[in-house]
Amino acid sequence: MRRRWLPFLAALVAPALYAACGDDSSGGGKNPGGDASTDGTAEAANDDGGADAEAGLTGDPCGDRSGLVANAAWPMAGGCPKRGGVTQVAGPHSTTIRFRASVPAGGTSPVIDADGTIYVATADGRLVGVDLGGGVTDAGAQPSSDAGDGGDASNDGGTDAAGGNDAGPFPTGTSIAIGKGGQLVYGESDGKTYAFAVTSTASWARTVGTPLVSSPVIGPSGNVYVSAGGTLYALSLATGIPVWMQSTHDVNAATSPAIADGELVLIGSADKHVYAFDKSGAGRWSFATGAPIAATAGVLVDRTGAVIAADQSGTVYALAPDTGKERWHTPLGSPVVSGCAAGLDAAIFCSSSDGKVFALEPSGKLRWTYATLGANSAPIVDANGIVYVGSEDGHLYAIAPSGKLRFAVTVFGPVRAQPAMGGDGAIYVTTDTELIGIGP
Repeated sequence: MRRRWLPFLAALVAPALYAACGDDSSGGGKNPGGDASTDGTAEAANDDGGADAEAGLTGDPCGDRSGLVANAAWPMAGGCPKRGGVTQVAGPHSTTIRFRASVPAGGTSPVIDADGTIYVATADGRLVGVDLGGGVTDAGAQPSSDAGDGGDASNDGGTDAAGGNDAGPFPTGTSIAIGKGGQLVYGESDGKTYAFAVTSTASWARTVGTPLVSSPVIGPSGNVYVSAGGTLYALSLATGIPVWMQSTHDVNAATSPAIADGELVLIGSADKHVYAFDKSGAGRWSFATGAPIAATAGVLVDRTGAVIAADQSGTVYALAPDTGKERWHTPLGSPVVSGCAAGLDAAIFCSSSDGKVFALEPSGKLRWTYATLGANSAPIVDANGIVYVGSEDGHLYAIAPSGKLRFAVTVFGPVRAQPAMGGDGAIYVTTDTELIGIGP
């Protein structure tokens, strides 16, 4: 599909303002707001505990990526099918802002293609690509209910080419997953329809009748998994034809599915359960939690293979992937409304609605707590165990493995969606008005 240039400007700006404006519960107390360092650098050697995160662990931290585009640093929200939010790349060495692009996408996470292009679905109904210099292009027409879509997912599965948006109101796009053929797979939520589109040589749209909140994941079988209106759907990546559907009893469908080894599909539900299905749609197990699961990154798989789920009461659970049996649970005392990430050392990091970031040992024991000044996005974790989390207080925080603040970059807007990290260690965050590149 030919890409059209959009009339956006991306300004290169001076180095970011950055301030340590949190609470270091590991012993530092309130920071008065000074610079994290005099030159803005963040060297891994000064992490206070940043030893080799992979020591003693051999499990795959990411899962089978063969359904996703090859060689991409961050092809979907959460980074990969396990949705652990972890990368084997070291994060930025600088807090310099690379670009600020006028892209209103505060509710969706950016994704990164193999060539470094950052893609995001916007709040005003567009699908855009941003290059490493901040240039914005039209990544293809976003389909809507007037696009000649494939009909309801319960029908016989006929598909048509996706058309463009000819009239408003514009739907809000979700985070994207980039398929193995370069397809940009995402959903839209306009309160009336729910559609997926693939913007490549074969585009399609699929209406399932309810608004989309969660983002898709693509399995090695070529199934696209997404949750909407109390149903988990498996759609063909090639055609959009429904492969199977299973009830999750969750009309809000806020939590995104994740995939464990063997293409075990996992989804959290507001009905206070975690559900597991195999790639054919057969139910494998369910686990009852103490409260609804509503965080976008509410379910993930860590490097040991454990299924990690976080509910709205603030309890984090570790479950056996084959049986769903509980291994441990830890109450945090704060609601988890954005989600968690899992480091290369299998530590778990969760964000709460009251501004705290919690680090748990692989055993579930509390490692540290760090408090920001606003509700947080789901975190991500780099190869050195540094945790990066956006906050509604207008900062991106980098927290060392010890729980001490490395730096906080001022981005001049609330960060609600999980960040993404490029292959060079640069970090990308969205606000209500901008996509911002930081570092490397």
